[in-house]
Amino acid sequence: MVSEVWVQKVVRSLIDIKNTVFNDVSFNSLVKHLNSIRSSLYQIQPFLKNADMKYKLGDARAVNWVTDLVRVVIRIEKVIDKLSLGIQSRQEVINSAELKNIQKELKLIIWRMVDDEIGDLQGNEGQIVRRHICQEVDEIEVVGMEADKNNIVKLLRPEETLRRAVITIVGMGGLGKTTLANMVHRSVMAEFEYSIKLSITQHFNLIDLLRMMLRQLNCSVDANLHVEDLIRWLNVLLINKRYLIILDDVWHVELWDQLKNALPDANNGSRVLMTSRIMNVDELADYKMAPYKLGFLDDAKSQHLLHKMAFNYHEPIKNGPIEELSKKCKGLPLTLVLLGNNLLTKKKPYLTWERVLGALDWFSIRKDCMNVLAMSYEYMPDYLKACFRYLAYFPEDYEISAKRLIKMWVANECIPREGTTTMEKMGEDYLEELHTRCMIQVLSRSNMNGSIKCCRVHDLHREIAMYAVKEERSVALFFYKKSPSSYNFTRLNVLELVGITSYPTRLPKELDELIYLKYLGFINCNFSISSLLTFDRMKTLETLDVRGTRAELPDSFWTIGTLRHVLCNCGLNGPMSTADLKNLQTMQWVRPPTKTWDRELPLLENLSKLGVCWDDNLITMTNLLKTLPNLVSLGIKGSLNKNTSLPMDILYPKALPNYENLQSLHLQGKWSVTLDASLFPPNLIKLTLIDSQLEQNPMLELGKLQSLKKLCLRYRVMNYTGSIICVEGFSELQCLEVVGTKSHAFQDLTVAQGVMPKLTYLQLKTPIDFKFHLPLELQYVTVKYFGSTFVGKKQICEQFPLASFN
Repeated sequence: MVSEVWVQKVVRSLIDIKNTVFNDVSFNSLVKHLNSIRSSLYQIQPFLKNADMKYKLGDARAVNWVTDLVRVVIRIEKVIDKLSLGIQSRQEVINSAELKNIQKELKLIIWRMVDDEIGDLQGNEGQIVRRHICQEVDEIEVVGMEADKNNIVKLLRPEETLRRAVITIVGMGGLGKTTLANMVHRSVMAEFEYSIKLSITQHFNLIDLLRMMLRQLNCSVDANLHVEDLIRWLNVLLINKRYLIILDDVWHVELWDQLKNALPDANNGSRVLMTSRIMNVDELADYKMAPYKLGFLDDAKSQHLLHKMAFNYHEPIKNGPIEELSKKCKGLPLTLVLLGNNLLTKKKPYLTWERVLGALDWFSIRKDCMNVLAMSYEYMPDYLKACFRYLAYFPEDYEISAKRLIKMWVANECIPREGTTTMEKMGEDYLEELHTRCMIQVLSRSNMNGSIKCCRVHDLHREIAMYAVKEERSVALFFYKKSPSSYNFTRLNVLELVGITSYPTRLPKELDELIYLKYLGFINCNFSISSLLTFDRMKTLETLDVRGTRAELPDSFWTIGTLRHVLCNCGLNGPMSTADLKNLQTMQWVRPPTKTWDRELPLLENLSKLGVCWDDNLITMTNLLKTLPNLVSLGIKGSLNKNTSLPMDILYPKALPNYENLQSLHLQGKWSVTLDASLFPPNLIKLTLIDSQLEQNPMLELGKLQSLKKLCLRYRVMNYTGSIICVEGFSELQCLEVVGTKSHAFQDLTVAQGVMPKLTYLQLKTPIDFKFHLPLELQYVTVKYFGSTFVGKKQICEQFPLASFN
């Protein structure tokens, strides 16, 4: 058993070594590692009593931990002996590699002490130790950052601007922000007269920060000085100096507001460099400098880093599955470093990779990473924690629809029902805040208002959410490709099944018994839900999503006054009356009942998205449109009979009371009038045309829509096979989507010079021989073709031999 006395003796021996061996300059290279080892032993020492007690009680985790610690302490004693002998015989002195191995093993032992509560770390002591460990792990040099370092160095130099500029490096925990800041600091510190580096705690104290700054400027600080005195003193010291201030791990946007008065701007190229997991910490600091977002490592850099950590800079064992292991880390440097450390501690030489992998404690590695990332979760406000925990219900690597997620948040009461702002709008703000805190990855944004459209959660963040949600009762169920197992459905709030191919026999016999259900989804299921649902007792239902699933709804469904969103694929019968639908915000796609919408209807002030499947029995929708003062998105799908034209009185939505508000228009079906840009809503952002069968090139008129950002042309938009020619306009267009088949395909797309200057994405679902001609200024456009992505002139021309840029 390891004891406090034994550890104290080892620490004293290290101090004795420092007083003798360290005076010899030939041993200077060992100082850093020995100091780190001594520091780690200091961290462990106060908690050995509790570890000893658990050891004696037979706690399995404590037994394993103590055994590993004893083995490392014995190795340290051997190092001390060799170093003592080294005074007489330097040839036998232990090399740096052995010290580095001991140092890394100690770090892992401390991680386990914190994670498994071996020493009962609680309160401030536990937070301090955890933070110290996080910083040490983040300090390890990470490969693949040279380009990032050069970019930051360029921003720090006076050629960019002479004013005092603030640059912020942002990204989720474990990406190596501190490492990058240190690399930058080493590269440029000689160019500044003064440089100061501070590590910021979540609960920072301004006076302490100011005192530390003065101490790093070699100034003795009077303990009685107030904040104003310290600020004045720093101003005097820095006023005519070019300085660099590094603020590492900033958590508060208020920090800069409190600190800026101590840092004078003499217009001499002084700089402040901050690192943070929160993207908006720079808002009050320097609105002219966009945050530098640090990303994940690609596959090649991930493998390089793992090689470096696992094989100590030597050549790796050939034919080892390094590539597979590195991919498991999903480009996160912290995971790669811990995995490399774990491989480095295995006994050598390796006999087989199968034995190495069998001994690999992958669960422990991921858990260590989660402890670092958990700091971000712990710092979030409670309302945001509830929203983040909900992400645990989605599968790994799943692309999450923001609209769908927010509807679930609302149903699960993660968003307060108060104030004049809709809960859906508050949900958009919460999702943005999770992105700002680097807790989600944004995959796409809406062309209409820039809100998040689709997001994803890193595996480790998802595991944190799963761990956090264990303490709560389950309130949601998602099933993908399989029927649910036995479950107590009684108090369920959210139920969604996706891609179920067979009838879900394990569901309750009567879904209507789920009287607390607020969100119900059957998406892309290969059965009809009509026999499952009557909705007689679902009086609190808010969202029904049956897209891709056969469904017929009873008339009583539309009397549920809590309904907010109803989504299907042109299969549902619409309400006979809208009297009970005052909370309804989304209704798409529904079939209008015969004649009832010809009457005066109650005002639907909250309905913002409407999709209607029009057929021959509809005379007019004018009265319905008059009840929708806040409609933002309108869709009309025409009859399947291609010879029947869309109703012209609603084709151009002049019937809307405030059609200036309309931003999205979806029109499917044959037109019987000439396309005229002046008849479209003036603020239209997104336009979708399907099977319009126009007799002329639509691009001449559509190019005049000044606010249009996304244009989708699908199938037989023109009543002939020909070219899409764009000779002018489209000043704001960012995304163009072209969909066609061999029988009804556009032959080619030609964009003249100066047209579509902001085009970023060209989405194609066409035969491979589709050809397009773009001006040279669009050579970096992203082409998406049936799920594949090609960026830049070279890639695009290789994939599409008929494409050209000039």
